[in-house]
Amino acid sequence: MFQLTTNGAMTTLVAFTRNNGANPLASLIPGNDGSFYGTTSAGGSNGMGTVFQVTTNGVLTTLVSFAGTNGASPQASLTLGSDGNFYGTTSGGGNSGRGTVFQMTTDGILTTLASFTGGKGRAPEAKLTPAGDGSFYGTTYSGGNSDQGEIFLITTKNTFVPVAAFTGTNGANPAAGLTPGNDDNFYGTTYGGGSKGYGTVFVMATNGLLTTLVSFTNGNGAYPKAALALADDDNFYGTTYGGGSSSQGTIFRVTTNGILTTLVSFAGTNGANPYAGLTPGNDGNFYGTTYGGGSSNRGTIFRVTTDGVITTLVSFVGTNGTYPEAGLALGNDGNFYGTTYGGGGSSQGTIFRVTTNGVLTTLASFNGTDGANPKAALALANDGSYYGTTYNGGSSGLGVVFRFGFPPIPPFVTSQPTSIAVTNGATANFNVAVSGPAPFSYQWFTSSGRTATALPYMSGRQVQFAIITDGGAGYSSVPQVQFVGNGVSAASGTAVIGNGMVTAINLTSHGYYFTPPTIQIDNPSSTINQALPDQTNATLTLSAVTSANATNYFVVVTNSFGSVTSAMVGLAVFLPPQDFTAQYLETGLQLHLTGTPYYPYILQSTTNLTPPVVWKSVLTMPADANGDWQFTDTNLSAAQRFYRAVGQ
Repeated sequence: MFQLTTNGAMTTLVAFTRNNGANPLASLIPGNDGSFYGTTSAGGSNGMGTVFQVTTNGVLTTLVSFAGTNGASPQASLTLGSDGNFYGTTSGGGNSGRGTVFQMTTDGILTTLASFTGGKGRAPEAKLTPAGDGSFYGTTYSGGNSDQGEIFLITTKNTFVPVAAFTGTNGANPAAGLTPGNDDNFYGTTYGGGSKGYGTVFVMATNGLLTTLVSFTNGNGAYPKAALALADDDNFYGTTYGGGSSSQGTIFRVTTNGILTTLVSFAGTNGANPYAGLTPGNDGNFYGTTYGGGSSNRGTIFRVTTDGVITTLVSFVGTNGTYPEAGLALGNDGNFYGTTYGGGGSSQGTIFRVTTNGVLTTLASFNGTDGANPKAALALANDGSYYGTTYNGGSSGLGVVFRFGFPPIPPFVTSQPTSIAVTNGATANFNVAVSGPAPFSYQWFTSSGRTATALPYMSGRQVQFAIITDGGAGYSSVPQVQFVGNGVSAASGTAVIGNGMVTAINLTSHGYYFTPPTIQIDNPSSTINQALPDQTNATLTLSAVTSANATNYFVVVTNSFGSVTSAMVGLAVFLPPQDFTAQYLETGLQLHLTGTPYYPYILQSTTNLTPPVVWKSVLTMPADANGDWQFTDTNLSAAQRFYRAVGQ
């Protein structure tokens, strides 16, 4: 087992040694006690596989060593039941050597719920699916009346019930588990069978009625390996390992009444042969991996929309990984995390992070002694760390359990909130993004601050700043003014700030400003911070703002290891232009409006109001101390023009 810090340093914590297990195939499952639980396909005291518990600090406990009669060679992940116990399957062992279904307590007490005999199924490969009432549905890859696979139920009384048998024509050899639909039915795929023998998509009612929705024909896909993903549109999305126009796999959408749409046919250059299913992102798109294809034919990471627009985000080339078998895990930061079976610095596999726009970071390269060849998807812990397994490697070459994530550090800000100006009555939003060990708590504050914010509206030698907010504390002395970010000498001038009032600052610089500068104003008054009790999320939302909301804001973000304070930002609230009038004078067309004192309004014009209307800015000018704004257009010979005034 190893731990990876934020700079990529990795420490091996636990390795399988055969006696405590060997060659894990499946993902880890978090328990209610904060530990993780998993299986190994081999090893243990009898060499037939184990069930184990691992704590977050790396203490491994072998809870069960399979002995043949109680099961052998578990392939799938465990499922946590509503009773706090774990449920799972073994692909072999039991009374007939054809697999079992079991229940295990967190103390390692194993109860064999069913021993497959062949006639009711054999060799289960997939994870059990909760049915919602405390019972579970499962599939066997083979067995049943036609030896083509079976769907079974484990009732709330831990009774085994065969539900539906595959016959070949309605499907054969389900390799994945079932996915619950919003209609209380269960949906799944078979690797083979159907009218052409290339696999199916099916729906099963809770009374056991099995309906084949789709028979793959090779042209529209073949040999689905992974479970379906249910989207917000109530349709199901999935992948096939083969078939499609290039016989290299597909991505498909299927409705609950069996309308199949092949969204993508992999062609090699954009990926080939996906092993895993799709992972939904926060943006409404799906993300996934292909085992082959891409620019080096070593696998890809892709994004696909629900309309079938595919983007190849990453092509693995060897040094950054090869041949990903597992699906992606969505992180708390909105990025995706995963593993490759091979590649990396030692060609033993990698752990990676990829952003939604395709920026790949190799977080770790396995070197054999710290693990090799991960096959299973990563599991996310409450603290934002990830746990996983490698099939090989470690001190005995029999696999490891690993953890990677942040060390025990306070959160750190990855995206600061920014100052904004909004119209009176509008909604104002401030956002902060942090990273580090989760979970995070947020508390937003208002502040009189030691800084105020200003918005410039002119450039050149004379620069005026308006819409000053000082947090409401107020002062009437001349503050120290400091220019920020322009690399010019200090300006001369005066500034008088009132009690939260909008005021103008007139400064003459000692150089020209091609980009209007920003300023920082040091407030000689004491800092007054006040918590906003109803603002405890990453986004601060203020509805129907008024001038009373025009102040400074910041947020304190806390985790188990400390806290971080964001930058202080300001909110300016201004009135939209009102009473916009025009009248002809001898000198020209005089335009007038009323608004916020000293706020810079933009005058725009156009010669045609037929859509699409193109407005061009004429000038930007502030209202006076009374909120009056006036401009005279002296070009009376110009073609007809229409005017409007808008806020900055």
